[in-house]
Amino acid sequence: KSWLNEAQARICSAVTMPDLLTTYDITTTRGTAAYNLPSDLIRVSKFFHKDTLLELAPYSSGNLRPVTQGGNSTEYGTPEAYTIFTALTTQLAPIPDDVYTLTLDYYKAPPALVDDGDVSVLPADYLDLLVSYSLQRCYRSEDDIQMAQFYMGEYQRDLEKLAVDLHGQTSPDGPKVLSGTWGEA
Repeated sequence: KSWLNEAQARICSAVTMPDLLTTYDITTTRGTAAYNLPSDLIRVSKFFHKDTLLELAPYSSGNLRPVTQGGNSTEYGTPEAYTIFTALTTQLAPIPDDVYTLTLDYYKAPPALVDDGDVSVLPADYLDLLVSYSLQRCYRSEDDIQMAQFYMGEYQRDLEKLAVDLHGQTSPDGPKVLSGTWGEA
């Protein structure tokens, strides 16, 4: 069951599953930059001001600078950017100078498969992805590299097909460029 749950989590992280989209509101406090995020967050869809619908820009923690859209450096103001840390906290920039309500649209982790009767959130036609991934892990644990590679290939092929069928794309970030497709990668 642990490999089935690992497979389901990886699939839901790699492919946007519409049924897992949910919303979480954060109410800021004046002078506080860091806020907790939901523990089931896998990927952010959109982070925005609830009243104005203006989106916050995502930044890596090293690039998060307290600047406004006008380009003026400021430590406090209306939040315009965010970064997410591994401990499921977010840091806003500039630091909120007032109370704001921010909405996070995000994809949550799928429910764990615990009992024998539990059903995956994957479309029924793609449940074999769980099997391919689990068999790959099984063969890998037995040091049967050839069979592990075979089932990993099955898993990757079917994962790309699922992404195309759900969204017409090969990954959440857009089409994948294969080495040699457009010259040297």
